[in-house]
This record gives sequence, C-alpha cells and structure tokens, in this order.
Amino acid sequence: MSARRERLLRFYDRLNRLDDWFAMRLTDLGRLILWATVAAGLFGINQRRSYAYQLFALFLVLLLLGLLIGRSRRAHAVDVVRELPAFATVGEPFQYHLRVRHTAAGLQVDVPVWLRERLQSRPARPEGLVRYYDPVAPRRRYRFAFVRWIRYTRYLQGARTKGQHALLESRLNAAGGTRIPLSLTPLRRGYVQFEALQIGMAEPLSISRRVEVRRLPGQVLVLPARFEIADRLLPGAGRGDTAHGGLLNLPGFSDEFLGVREYRSGDSMRHIHWKRTAAIGEPVVREFMREASRRYAVVLDSCGVRSGDPAFEESVSVAASLLQHAFGHHGGADLITLEQSFIDHGLGSLDLETLLGVLAVIDGEEDVPVAELTSAALREQHRIRAAVLVLHTFDAARGQLVDTLRDAGLELQVIVIQGATDHDDSAAPMPAGVACERVPLGQAAMVLTA
Repeated sequence: MSARRERLLRFYDRLNRLDDWFAMRLTDLGRLILWATVAAGLFGINQRRSYAYQLFALFLVLLLLGLLIGRSRRAHAVDVVRELPAFATVGEPFQYHLRVRHTAAGLQVDVPVWLRERLQSRPARPEGLVRYYDPVAPRRRYRFAFVRWIRYTRYLQGARTKGQHALLESRLNAAGGTRIPLSLTPLRRGYVQFEALQIGMAEPLSISRRVEVRRLPGQVLVLPARFEIADRLLPGAGRGDTAHGGLLNLPGFSDEFLGVREYRSGDSMRHIHWKRTAAIGEPVVREFMREASRRYAVVLDSCGVRSGDPAFEESVSVAASLLQHAFGHHGGADLITLEQSFIDHGLGSLDLETLLGVLAVIDGEEDVPVAELTSAALREQHRIRAAVLVLHTFDAARGQLVDTLRDAGLELQVIVIQGATDHDDSAAPMPAGVACERVPLGQAAMVLTA
C-alpha cells in the first residue's frame, strides 16, 4: 500500500509540473487558445459531420507558432533585487518589493513582464499527507485526493504564489531603478524560503511568454497568528511589576533610603517624613528602594504532539497572543518551553520579537513525556511568581504537571485547547483551586478575547 501511495504522489507531482509549465509559458490568450484547440479537436473527430477540425488546425498552428516565437525571444537585460521584510504573520498578507534596474541602454518603450516567485519546499510524503489537517475539508474523507495534495504542498512551501503582471518603464535605462510591489499570504508559521524568481515576457502574438528563472534566495520568518487576550488570563496582572525585573523606586520596602517625595494616596502613614512635612506645610514621604517582584511566565506544552497538529498550532497562537498582551499592557513576561527557557534576569534582554521568533519555529515533540516539561518549569520556578500553562490537551500526566507547579507555590492559569477527540465528560479533572479555560478547537480568538 505504501508503494502504491508513493506512485500516486509521484503522478500528482508530474501532473502539477505539467500544469505549472502551461501556467508559466502561456498567457491568458494562450490558455484560451489551448482550450479552444482541445474543444475543436474533440468536436472535429468526425470530419464528415463537423468542420471543427479546421478550427482545430488553425488554433494548433497559432499555439505552436506562439510557443516557437516565445522560445526564440531574447530575455530582457535587467538586474533584480528582492526587498523582504524581517517578519510576517500567518494568514495576513505582507507586501514586499522587487527593485528592478536595466542593464542595457536604448530601451524606448515600456515593457510588460510577468513575475512569479518560486519557493523551496520539502517533498510531500504519504504519512505527512495522511496527518495533514486540511482547513477546507477537516474531516479528511479523501486523504489522497489531488486537490488535498495541492493544498498540502502549498502548506509545505509556506505560501501560495501567483503570477503577477508588472511594467518595466523605459526611463529605467539610466542607472536608476524602480520598485515593483508584490504580496504574499503565509499559510503556516516558520520560515518561508524564497528560491528563485520567474520573469516572463510575452512574444508579439501575446500567446506565450519566454520565462527566465533568476536564482534569488531569501527568507521571511512567519510569526504565529495573534489576537487580543483578556487581561484576566494573566495571573497577577496589574500588581506593579517592572518591565524587565531589576529595581523599583517605591516607598517603604527596604532599608536603603532614596529620598523624599510628595504624599500619594495609598502611601503608608509610617513613611511620612514629619520634619520635612512641618517645614513645607505639605505631606511628604520617605522613599526606599525595593527589588521588583517576581514575574510570570507563559509555559507552552509541546509534548506528545507533532508540528502542524491543529490543537498544537492553536496553542502556539494562544501563547504568542499572551506574550503580545503582556508586553503591550504589563511590561513583559517570560517564556518556558520544552527545549529552552527565556527568563529576563533584570537586564532587559528579552523583547517581544525574540519570543515570537522562538514560537515561530518551535516544533512538537511526539516522543517526549510531559515530565520533561515539568522539570523545565521547576528549574525556573524560583524566578517567577505565576505561570500561564497553554496545553494542547489535558490528561492525567498534565494534571500531574498542574499539581506539581501549584505545590511549588506558583499561581496558575491553565488554558486547554480541546481538539476534536477531547470531550468534557472524558477529560481528566482539573486540580482544585486552579483557574482553567477550556477552549474548543478553532475558537480561541472568540473565547479568550476580552
């Protein structure tokens, strides 16, 4: 059965290459003539009852003539540089530019060109296609259908590319250049690798185009999708933590005297500087230095799951949204993953882009037990005071994880993404005293939004 599936995927690949060749070499008019040739050939089989065979011959000659002229046409002399952004976001189109410059003088007319990106991709394997979650047909009724294979190969590439028309202006034969805007919509997180640029110019009949493939490597890091998060999901939010640990200037929390300042509502009466108050006639308080309180961390569960699993991908999106909210509203947060912990030690070394970049490339670990994540969290428990656990499922092992962190003195908030196979009546019970949000798959942006 595996060999048969391999042969089927190879056939799909050849069929897709053929379709790609026609899409690349033929213009819209050329494709119209191609289909007219096929239709005339079908209707002209019986030459006694139809004269469609004459149209078939005419269309076939036009098509072959256009292909031959396009094949013999020389490519235009241009230099191309791709200008890519550093980051993009899953599902959100991003724009970039191609800077084009003529390398040959004497161009007097504007030249229309056709541009399409070629992206790197891993080969599609049968086991990957079986496990692929197709958002268009999530039930996977026909796992080896050609349309499903097409969507899977686009997912592996990271984006869907289309040919786009642009215009090379005649004034560019000087040393200058122009910037041609292009756009792309990422389909998954991680790196989208650009391999080459296809540059096509139509022949005089506008039936076919000569295509030149320019090797033009580049990459864009695609960050997880993010959405607004309710403030209640961050334990201890709004308790006066610092943005990067370190020291705060607050009255009455240590013996190191900093100075005096005016009295504010809520200041302790014990810290009023009576002599200074009597001298100026306004209440002032003594100000001391204190060490900032411990921070909270987002703990992402990647145990026993593969990358691309819809529950895991949504949990990564939730973790990214939590971090974005924490940095935007409360100065920051830490991140604990199975592979590595990212804890700010008061030096201000962590920023949101760094943590989102980590989540963009994090992989699921199918063979790693949850106990490994428990150990990773316990190693950092003395540096944080609270944690948000983002779990892609909930079972007895993850219940033990919650118990252990709660017994270690951490304030916990648990967010569980319930997959299609998870049900409330069969899920393991949440330990007492722990706040929990169970989120149905695909509804995190609605359930967790304020």
